[in-house]
Amino acid sequence: MTWSPKAARFGRPLRGTLVKPILTSKCLPSALYQEPAERELFVYLPPGYDDSSERYPVILMLPAFFGTHGSAAKYAAFEPNTFERLDAQIAKDECRPVILVVPDAMTRFGGGQFVDSVTSGLHQTHLAEEVIPFVDDNFRTLAEAGGRGVVGRSSGGFG
Repeated sequence: MTWSPKAARFGRPLRGTLVKPILTSKCLPSALYQEPAERELFVYLPPGYDDSSERYPVILMLPAFFGTHGSAAKYAAFEPNTFERLDAQIAKDECRPVILVVPDAMTRFGGGQFVDSVTSGLHQTHLAEEVIPFVDDNFRTLAEAGGRGVVGRSSGGFG
Protein backbone atom coordinates (compact mmCIF):
# COMPACT_ATOMS: atom_id res chain seq x y z
CA MET A 1 0.00 0.00 0.00
CA THR A 2 1.37 3.44 -0.88
CA TRP A 3 0.54 6.52 1.09
CA SER A 4 1.57 9.84 -0.38
CA PRO A 5 1.53 13.02 1.67
CA LYS A 6 1.82 15.14 -1.48
CA ALA A 7 -1.86 16.13 -1.57
CA ALA A 8 -1.98 16.97 2.13
CA ARG A 9 1.25 18.90 2.54
CA PHE A 10 0.16 22.37 1.41
CA GLY A 11 3.07 23.25 -0.85
CA ARG A 12 5.68 20.90 0.59
CA PRO A 13 5.54 17.84 -1.65
CA LEU A 14 8.15 15.13 -1.22
CA ARG A 15 10.61 14.35 -3.99
CA GLY A 16 10.92 10.83 -2.60
CA THR A 17 8.12 8.43 -1.73
CA LEU A 18 6.57 7.58 1.61
CA VAL A 19 5.02 4.11 1.82
CA LYS A 20 3.12 2.58 4.70
CA PRO A 21 3.35 -1.23 4.63
CA ILE A 22 1.73 -3.33 7.35
CA LEU A 23 3.87 -5.97 9.03
CA THR A 24 2.32 -8.82 11.00
CA SER A 25 4.43 -9.58 14.07
CA LYS A 26 4.69 -13.05 15.56
CA CYS A 27 6.44 -11.94 18.74
CA LEU A 28 4.45 -8.88 19.93
CA PRO A 29 1.17 -10.74 20.63
CA SER A 30 3.12 -13.02 22.99
CA ALA A 31 3.18 -10.24 25.62
CA LEU A 32 1.19 -10.60 28.81
CA TYR A 33 -1.14 -7.85 27.53
CA GLN A 34 -1.13 -9.22 23.95
CA GLU A 35 -0.04 -6.22 21.94
CA PRO A 36 -1.50 -6.02 18.41
CA ALA A 37 0.25 -8.14 15.79
CA GLU A 38 -0.40 -5.83 12.84
CA ARG A 39 2.04 -2.91 12.81
CA GLU A 40 2.47 -0.14 10.28
CA LEU A 41 5.86 1.09 9.22
CA PHE A 42 6.61 4.36 7.53
CA VAL A 43 9.28 3.77 4.90
CA TYR A 44 10.73 6.78 3.11
CA LEU A 45 12.31 5.95 -0.25
CA PRO A 46 14.66 8.60 -1.68
CA PRO A 47 14.13 10.40 -5.00
CA GLY A 48 15.01 8.16 -7.94
CA TYR A 49 14.45 4.93 -6.01
CA ASP A 50 11.94 3.56 -8.53
CA ASP A 51 14.14 4.46 -11.51
CA SER A 52 17.34 2.77 -10.37
CA SER A 53 18.67 -0.57 -9.18
CA GLU A 54 20.85 1.05 -6.52
CA ARG A 55 20.90 -0.30 -2.96
CA TYR A 56 20.54 2.20 -0.12
CA PRO A 57 21.63 2.43 3.50
CA VAL A 58 18.81 2.18 6.05
CA ILE A 59 18.22 4.43 9.03
CA LEU A 60 15.84 3.02 11.62
CA MET A 61 14.29 5.87 13.62
CA LEU A 62 12.78 4.85 16.95
CA PRO A 63 10.02 7.11 18.32
CA ALA A 64 10.06 8.59 21.81
CA PHE A 65 7.76 7.34 24.58
CA PHE A 66 4.14 8.33 23.75
CA GLY A 67 5.34 9.02 20.20
CA THR A 68 4.26 6.91 17.29
CA HIS A 69 5.60 6.27 13.84
CA GLY A 70 3.02 8.83 12.69
CA SER A 71 4.71 11.52 14.78
CA ALA A 72 7.48 11.69 12.16
CA ALA A 73 4.91 12.54 9.46
CA LYS A 74 2.92 14.99 11.53
CA TYR A 75 1.94 18.18 9.77
CA ALA A 76 2.88 21.53 11.31
CA ALA A 77 2.00 24.79 9.56
CA PHE A 78 5.45 26.38 9.53
CA GLU A 79 7.77 23.49 10.26
CA PRO A 80 8.74 20.54 8.05
CA ASN A 81 8.26 17.07 9.45
CA THR A 82 11.02 14.46 9.64
CA PHE A 83 10.42 13.10 6.14
CA GLU A 84 10.25 16.59 4.61
CA ARG A 85 13.52 17.57 6.32
CA LEU A 86 15.32 14.45 5.10
CA ASP A 87 13.87 14.88 1.60
CA ALA A 88 15.16 18.48 1.45
CA GLN A 89 18.61 17.49 2.73
CA ILE A 90 18.92 14.80 0.06
CA ALA A 91 17.79 17.28 -2.64
CA LYS A 92 20.47 19.77 -1.50
CA ASP A 93 23.18 17.04 -1.40
CA GLU A 94 23.55 17.61 2.34
CA CYS A 95 22.77 13.93 2.91
CA ARG A 96 23.27 10.89 0.73
CA PRO A 97 20.08 9.12 -0.36
CA VAL A 98 18.88 6.72 2.34
CA ILE A 99 15.85 4.67 3.24
CA LEU A 100 14.29 5.88 6.51
CA VAL A 101 12.18 3.37 8.45
CA VAL A 102 9.98 4.43 11.38
CA PRO A 103 8.25 1.51 13.12
CA ASP A 104 5.05 1.55 15.15
CA ALA A 105 6.21 0.90 18.69
CA MET A 106 3.12 1.99 20.60
CA THR A 107 1.97 -0.21 23.46
CA ARG A 108 -1.03 -0.01 25.75
CA PHE A 109 1.38 1.67 28.21
CA GLY A 110 2.30 4.41 25.71
CA GLY A 111 5.51 2.88 24.43
CA GLY A 112 8.55 1.20 25.80
CA GLN A 113 12.31 1.21 25.85
CA PHE A 114 12.63 -1.08 22.79
CA VAL A 115 13.65 -3.99 24.98
CA ASP A 116 12.10 -7.43 25.29
CA SER A 117 9.50 -7.47 28.05
CA VAL A 118 7.14 -10.21 29.16
CA THR A 119 4.61 -7.49 29.97
CA SER A 120 4.69 -5.13 26.97
CA GLY A 121 6.18 -7.34 24.28
CA LEU A 122 9.35 -8.45 22.59
CA HIS A 123 10.13 -5.11 20.96
CA GLN A 124 13.88 -5.66 20.54
CA THR A 125 13.20 -9.02 18.92
CA HIS A 126 10.49 -7.44 16.77
CA LEU A 127 12.94 -4.85 15.43
CA ALA A 128 15.88 -7.22 14.92
CA GLU A 129 14.07 -10.32 13.67
CA GLU A 130 10.97 -8.92 11.98
CA VAL A 131 11.28 -5.25 10.98
CA ILE A 132 14.84 -5.28 9.58
CA PRO A 133 14.38 -8.57 7.64
CA PHE A 134 11.04 -7.28 6.28
CA VAL A 135 12.70 -4.09 5.06
CA ASP A 136 15.63 -6.02 3.56
CA ASP A 137 13.26 -8.43 1.79
CA ASN A 138 10.99 -5.73 0.35
CA PHE A 139 13.31 -2.81 -0.42
CA ARG A 140 16.77 -2.44 -1.98
CA THR A 141 18.89 -2.03 1.14
CA LEU A 142 22.57 -2.35 1.90
CA ALA A 143 22.00 -5.38 4.13
CA GLU A 144 25.26 -5.15 6.06
CA ALA A 145 26.52 -3.46 9.21
CA GLY A 146 27.95 -0.51 7.25
CA GLY A 147 24.56 0.09 5.64
CA ARG A 148 22.63 0.42 8.92
CA GLY A 149 21.98 3.18 11.39
CA VAL A 150 19.65 3.52 14.37
CA VAL A 151 18.55 6.89 15.77
CA GLY A 152 15.99 8.00 18.30
CA ARG A 153 15.30 10.39 21.11
CA SER A 154 14.19 9.74 24.66
CA SER A 155 13.01 6.11 24.78
CA GLY A 156 13.93 5.79 21.11
CA GLY A 157 17.48 6.86 21.97
CA PHE A 158 17.58 4.22 24.69
CA GLY A 159 16.52 1.63 22.11
